[in-house]
Amino acid sequence: MDSSFKLNVDGSFHVNSSMMGVGGLLRDSFGQWIGGFSSFEACGDCIFRGLEVARDLKLQDIICESDSEFVVQLILNLKLTNDLSYFQYVSRIKTLLPSFGSVVFQSVSRSFNIPAD
Repeated sequence: MDSSFKLNVDGSFHVNSSMMGVGGLLRDSFGQWIGGFSSFEACGDCIFRGLEVARDLKLQDIICESDSEFVVQLILNLKLTNDLSYFQYVSRIKTLLPSFGSVVFQSVSRSFNIPAD
C-alpha cells in the first residue's frame, strides 16, 4: 500500500479587487480528502501553508503539485531569481522539509491541478 499523500496547491489574484488568496488540499493514495486550507494571503504562500497542514497532521511522504512551474523550479534549485521575496518564500518552505520523510515537488498543468481550484 502506498503511504504517500498528495498536496495540491493554488494561488489566485483578482486584478479588479486586488484580492489574493491561496488554497489547497491533501489526499491519501486512494484520493480521499485528508485536510485542506484556504486563506487570503500572498499567492506565494500556498506551498508553505500546505506543508504546514501536512506537518500538523503528522504526514510523512508528500507529493506536492502546483501549477506554478516557476516556483517549483525555484524550490528544486533549477531556476535562480534576484527577487528577494521569492528567496524568502523558498527559504521558508525549505525550513519545513526536515519535518517529512520525503517531499516531491511537481509542476503540473492547470488542468491537472483542478482539485486545488
